[in-house]
Amino acid sequence: MSPLLLWVFTAMTGGITAGAVAVHGLRPNRYGPIEPPSLFAPAQAGAPSDAAADAPDGLLSAARCDQCSERDLGYRWAALAAVHEPAQCPNDSWAFRRGCLDYVGGI
Repeated sequence: MSPLLLWVFTAMTGGITAGAVAVHGLRPNRYGPIEPPSLFAPAQAGAPSDAAADAPDGLLSAARCDQCSERDLGYRWAALAAVHEPAQCPNDSWAFRRGCLDYVGGI
């Protein structure tokens, strides 16, 4: 076997082994709620009854929660609005759009 072929084989074997060790046990991050939010979420205590009236979209008010980040809100909104394409995500803010894009699975 030639020294060049032996070196290529060793480098490829080492690279594959090191790559497998580096990614072993990693899991993809999941953003947003684990289960899709319900369209008929119970009213939150202390929330005004006309919360949907001051939001531009009724779905947006249903996607709100007190402890969610803006990215989570974008994810929840996309789930409720049944968004299927990245072009359907609004450009209101980067974090909200990023949550929507996470739901769609595109950038």
